[in-house]
Amino acid sequence: MTRTEKLIESQQFAIKVLEEKAVKTKSRIGKVEIESHLEQLRSTLVSLVNFNANQETKP
Repeated sequence: MTRTEKLIESQQFAIKVLEEKAVKTKSRIGKVEIESHLEQLRSTLVSLVNFNANQETKP
């Protein structure tokens, strides 16, 4: 497993944990903060997946 793949796995886990926390959080402000963090994590995940795909297609 490459370093990028490990980072992707880590991002996916962080997203899963935060999504579970968002469901349990009763505070509206807390939910907004969690959603903000989730957006950042998802954006980073997309970048990592794209980077990994580009690395795999290089000769």
